[in-house]
Amino acid sequence: WLEEPSLNPQGAKGGQITFGDYDKQHCSSQCTWVPLAQELWYEINVDGVGVGGTFNGGGAAISDTGTSFLIGPNDAIQQIGQGLGASFDGSMGLWKIACSGASKTIDVKIAGK
Repeated sequence: WLEEPSLNPQGAKGGQITFGDYDKQHCSSQCTWVPLAQELWYEINVDGVGVGGTFNGGGAAISDTGTSFLIGPNDAIQQIGQGLGASFDGSMGLWKIACSGASKTIDVKIAGK
């Protein structure tokens, strides 16, 4: 599946998976390890989530790199969606943004960092 160009929106071949560690060549900062709040869902506690340095309140979060969904309280998701320039699709109840459209990143504050 890493070689299937039809599954890659940019049409590129290949990919990379790292198990049991993080990729020190492609990680932009040091990794901060925190205890799991619940092992079943890789749940951790976060201090805040936001866009452009403006953070919403913290709470429980699930680390799932296998999804493109961001789920949370409506007001927090609305602030993030608007901050990224996304559009709300009321028929689906989802904020959408083109892969090429995001010029900002979602910031997650964990363990005060």
